[in-house]
Amino acid sequence: MNTSLAILRWSARVLAGLVAVFIALMAFGQGGPPNPFSFDAKVAAQLVSMYVMWFGLLLGWKWEIAASIVVTGSFTVFMIIEGKFIFNFGFGPVLIVGLMYLASGLTQKFRSITTNKDIESPDIAK
Repeated sequence: MNTSLAILRWSARVLAGLVAVFIALMAFGQGGPPNPFSFDAKVAAQLVSMYVMWFGLLLGWKWEIAASIVVTGSFTVFMIIEGKFIFNFGFGPVLIVGLMYLASGLTQKFRSITTNKDIESPDIAK
């Protein structure tokens, strides 16, 4: 694996871990994870999208491209429900991690396609 790809992958994983811990601390600091059924529809939908974002952050440790779709998709849903784009300390790192997962996963896929060792060159001498 290339060094730059390893740095990108591990930077995304470490940042995702920090963001996931931050989200968990906020949720459990309020007395446990909030129940989405105890809020109005807008807040409940945002809460569910936050749960999906958190799941996606952890999913990226194994499946980066799937995690990037989950994280950026749930981030987009959250922002659509909110009615404005928020890129601050709380939400910025989530989008950054999603994009880092996407870049890392696609780079890995591209490199595995271009350097496929399973394809044998034809033996002309035979």
